Amino acid sequence: MNIAEKTTVTLNYVLKAKDGTVLETTSEQGPVTILFGHEMFPKAVEAALEGKSAGDSVTIELEAKDGFGEVVDEYIAQVPISEFDQPENLEVGIDIIASDGQKEMIVTVKAIDDDMVTIDANHPFAGMDITFEMGVMEVRETTEEDLAHFYHEHDHEHGCGCDCGHEGDENCGDGCDDEGCCGGCG
Repeated sequence: MNIAEKTTVTLNYVLKAKDGTVLETTSEQGPVTILFGHEMFPKAVEAALEGKSAGDSVTIELEAKDGFGEVVDEYIAQVPISEFDQPENLEVGIDIIASDGQKEMIVTVKAIDDDMVTIDANHPFAGMDITFEMGVMEVRETTEEDLAHFYHEHDHEHGCGCDCGHEGDENCGDGCDDEGCCGGCG
């Protein structure tokens, strides 16, 4: 069976920065399973996978704009430390749940200076040229169970609930490490 709309795909991948630095890999957590066509990877990656079958390998190099996007300055904000419920638990580099009053999202703490905290809602790999090296393990028809699992994961109160770091935004589903979850990075 070939990868197409309404297929579920299990694959291994290595995601590298332009300089060859490994950013993410399935070698530690095992293969990921995605619902093809649900934007669990950047569109260009899905396009490269389309038509492939079990046993195929795909390598694709992407500029930042085609991968996880450019850095959006509006996604970076300075917030008074007094706005945080537990400011003593803040550390540079951690992901926290933030709310704009309408929706919650995961943001990364980039800096803590005196009474201000810099937070960033950009994807961790935004602004980076990247290379995906992927190996297709299995391709099968998507079942109702697959859809139910996917939508269950995406209905958690903070978005997909997969700790991907992008709950509630266009990158939701990135990096899920829950077995059988949405998986992938994009």
